[in-house]
Amino acid sequence: MAAAALDPAAADDEVDPFGLGYRRLRLSLARVELNMYRRTRTSSDVLRKPPSFQYVVRLTWSGNPLSRPRRSPPGSPRSPRQRPGSSSSSRGAPTGKGSSSASTNYGTGASGWWWDHLPESYVIYRSWQQFGKMHNAVANELAFDKLSGCRRVKAPVPKFPATGDLQQFVAGVAATGDAAAMTRQGRYSLAAMNTEHPAHFDLDVMHTIYAENRLGPYLTAINDVLAEVPPEVLQQSATLCRFCTFGIRTTNRPDKGQVRCSFQGPQPLIPSKEAIAAAARHLRQTGGLDKLKKSMSNPEIKRVNLPPLSP
Repeated sequence: MAAAALDPAAADDEVDPFGLGYRRLRLSLARVELNMYRRTRTSSDVLRKPPSFQYVVRLTWSGNPLSRPRRSPPGSPRSPRQRPGSSSSSRGAPTGKGSSSASTNYGTGASGWWWDHLPESYVIYRSWQQFGKMHNAVANELAFDKLSGCRRVKAPVPKFPATGDLQQFVAGVAATGDAAAMTRQGRYSLAAMNTEHPAHFDLDVMHTIYAENRLGPYLTAINDVLAEVPPEVLQQSATLCRFCTFGIRTTNRPDKGQVRCSFQGPQPLIPSKEAIAAAARHLRQTGGLDKLKKSMSNPEIKRVNLPPLSP
């Protein structure tokens, strides 16, 4: 044990027995939020959104895949994937028809593991339908091998839990008098307000029963199943990749100097800036602007009285 603690490679093998740079995924439910009924009127239509649950899931990846090169597990065929970082510029980019090598996030021709450059811990927002797709992928694609007709893992696949009583939660939020009672954090969260108001206490009890007693054990059982699935199978699962990566915020921020379009409804059919610039260059090269003697917007104004166009 002392030698294993001193040797970093031996300690890494305990987390990664195959030497694949394999990061173990762990799902945990941070909280459950409630989106109330919303009605938005635009210039073209009225949008109605019924109340729904929104699940805040925390994903934690253990291990460091970039610490050393990957090796194939004993008895497995050689993988055509490249080392992480060898093709960082093409990672995640779709492959065109004329390209020779595949470079996708998942599948047999993927360039590296799709979880290589994910943060160690981050939070995602998912709906109940997305939870159902993830459960079907774990039960039918990851835990069960359709080609051989047998199971891949020894851990039992948990039963998909029933959804919470939406009407009961809506009534609980209405009793608090705060439409964002389940989304507030800090000093105004449910845990901080339940001792002051009975309505907040009842809503916090319902949230605890639903989040910790029903969904918590379910995600724990899902983690046990994912821990036994080989990384090659996880690599080929497009549903799991989409569940773990879709909607992750980046550090990119919109340009504050750019004028945003405030037009509501269908956008007008106007050419792009590139098309307008290309047409202007074509008119300058062919001398088409010299043939315009009058303004196109106002024919009474002669072209010679207009200021020259900027190059």
